[in-house]
Amino acid sequence: QVAEAVEAGVTFWAGAVPTSGGDWRTARDRLVGAWQRIGLPVSALADVVVTPACGLAGASPSSAVAAVRTTTDLASALTDLAAG
Repeated sequence: QVAEAVEAGVTFWAGAVPTSGGDWRTARDRLVGAWQRIGLPVSALADVVVTPACGLAGASPSSAVAAVRTTTDLASALTDLAAG
Protein backbone atom coordinates (compact mmCIF):
# COMPACT_ATOMS: atom_id res chain seq x y z
CA GLN A 1 0.00 0.00 0.00
CA VAL A 2 2.86 2.36 0.73
CA ALA A 3 4.41 1.76 -2.70
CA GLU A 4 1.07 2.30 -4.42
CA ALA A 5 0.48 5.54 -2.53
CA VAL A 6 3.96 6.90 -3.26
CA GLU A 7 3.64 5.97 -6.93
CA ALA A 8 0.30 7.80 -7.00
CA GLY A 9 2.02 10.97 -5.79
CA VAL A 10 1.16 10.88 -2.08
CA THR A 11 3.87 12.44 0.08
CA PHE A 12 5.23 9.86 2.52
CA TRP A 13 5.96 11.07 6.04
CA ALA A 14 8.34 8.62 7.69
CA GLY A 15 8.63 8.61 11.48
CA ALA A 16 12.15 7.29 11.09
CA VAL A 17 14.16 8.93 13.87
CA PRO A 18 13.91 7.34 17.33
CA THR A 19 13.27 9.94 20.02
CA SER A 20 15.34 7.86 22.42
CA GLY A 21 18.47 8.80 20.54
CA GLY A 22 20.22 7.28 17.65
CA ASP A 23 22.32 7.88 14.64
CA TRP A 24 20.97 9.22 11.34
CA ARG A 25 22.97 6.54 9.50
CA THR A 26 21.08 3.76 11.25
CA ALA A 27 17.76 5.45 10.49
CA ARG A 28 18.85 5.92 6.85
CA ASP A 29 19.80 2.27 6.48
CA ARG A 30 16.49 1.10 7.95
CA LEU A 31 14.45 3.44 5.78
CA VAL A 32 16.39 2.76 2.57
CA GLY A 33 16.24 -1.00 3.17
CA ALA A 34 12.47 -0.93 3.62
CA TRP A 35 12.10 1.39 0.62
CA GLN A 36 14.02 -0.99 -1.62
CA ARG A 37 12.21 -4.09 -0.29
CA ILE A 38 8.89 -2.66 -1.48
CA GLY A 39 10.37 -1.88 -4.88
CA LEU A 40 10.54 1.91 -4.83
CA PRO A 41 13.44 3.67 -6.55
CA VAL A 42 16.05 5.35 -4.37
CA SER A 43 15.51 8.55 -6.36
CA ALA A 44 12.00 8.83 -4.85
CA LEU A 45 13.53 9.24 -1.38
CA ALA A 46 14.02 12.93 -2.20
CA ASP A 47 10.27 13.37 -1.71
CA VAL A 48 10.07 11.64 1.69
CA VAL A 49 9.45 13.86 4.71
CA VAL A 50 11.30 12.47 7.73
CA THR A 51 10.11 13.07 11.28
CA PRO A 52 10.88 11.78 14.75
CA ALA A 53 9.15 8.46 15.46
CA CYS A 54 6.86 10.06 18.04
CA GLY A 55 6.18 13.42 19.61
CA LEU A 56 8.77 15.36 21.52
CA ALA A 57 6.46 16.88 24.13
CA GLY A 58 7.84 14.68 26.91
CA ALA A 59 11.45 14.92 25.81
CA SER A 60 14.02 17.02 27.61
CA PRO A 61 15.17 20.09 25.70
CA SER A 62 18.52 18.48 24.90
CA SER A 63 16.86 15.26 23.71
CA ALA A 64 14.43 17.22 21.54
CA VAL A 65 17.26 19.22 19.98
CA ALA A 66 19.22 16.02 19.31
CA ALA A 67 16.19 14.37 17.67
CA VAL A 68 15.56 17.39 15.45
CA ARG A 69 19.25 17.56 14.52
CA THR A 70 19.25 13.84 13.64
CA THR A 71 16.07 14.31 11.60
CA THR A 72 17.68 17.17 9.65
CA ASP A 73 20.84 15.13 9.03
CA LEU A 74 18.75 12.18 7.82
CA ALA A 75 16.76 14.39 5.45
CA SER A 76 19.98 15.76 3.95
CA ALA A 77 21.42 12.26 3.56
CA LEU A 78 18.28 11.02 1.79
CA THR A 79 18.34 13.99 -0.58
CA ASP A 80 22.01 13.28 -1.40
CA LEU A 81 21.33 9.57 -1.85
CA ALA A 82 18.36 10.23 -4.12
CA ALA A 83 20.44 12.58 -6.28
CA GLY A 84 22.96 9.81 -6.83
